[in-house]
Amino acid sequence: MKQQFQTEQGDGGIHLVLLHGMMGEPENWHGVLPHLSDDVQPLLPRFPFFERADSPRTIPDCVEFVKDYIDRHVNHGPVVLGGNSLGGHVSLLIAIDRPEQIAGLVLTGSSGLFERQITGQRGANPSRQWYREKMKEIFYDPRHVTARLVDRVVDTLESRLARRHLVSIAKSAKRDNLADRLESVHCPVLLAWGKQDSITPPDVAAEFHALIAESELVWLNECGHAAMIEQPHQLGLAISDWWRRRIAPPLTSPAAESVA
Repeated sequence: MKQQFQTEQGDGGIHLVLLHGMMGEPENWHGVLPHLSDDVQPLLPRFPFFERADSPRTIPDCVEFVKDYIDRHVNHGPVVLGGNSLGGHVSLLIAIDRPEQIAGLVLTGSSGLFERQITGQRGANPSRQWYREKMKEIFYDPRHVTARLVDRVVDTLESRLARRHLVSIAKSAKRDNLADRLESVHCPVLLAWGKQDSITPPDVAAEFHALIAESELVWLNECGHAAMIEQPHQLGLAISDWWRRRIAPPLTSPAAESVA
């Protein structure tokens, strides 16, 4: 199994651009990468959320950021987009807008139909324990709520700018329901969903599956909303199997087939 990954354009293979969620980071996907097949070339962009006043604040802002990333790092070849939560939502919109370039989608816990907000009132000065308890709602196994993860979220949300951007992006995602546009997604789509996802529950995955003609739905056991963190092995194998059947064969050069 390969242990390396690309953060910029490399040589060979079809690009798989993996997008993190609103409070995520590219490193969330690291556990999946060793389980991908050798013809997959992963790229891991970082959304510049919360960094400055002109950071993306809406779903359209995020779409434009990813389009620009693809234009700068991929030489006009086919691209497969993968995304968790907000990253999945953005991937779907790009597939609708650029059907000639997007060869497939991998969606896990995607927003775009329904996403339950983390429950409970934040209050003026929430404690670290409050953050920890809210973050447990993301996972099946609460052991994934590490001290490092809590520290990162607390540090981010101490910024008033970050809190404003978080609210703005969340409202934009909620308003942008994709139900009446999913019939425009014609590429192969893998829906790899946590059976215990309480943020985008299993019935959301079933609705995506019903509305996207070329979709396949794979359930991931003992898995909540962040499959790439909680079940990277299951997710990586699901992607590799789907990639072999739906992505690699159609994109293989027909030259070999012409030899009688």
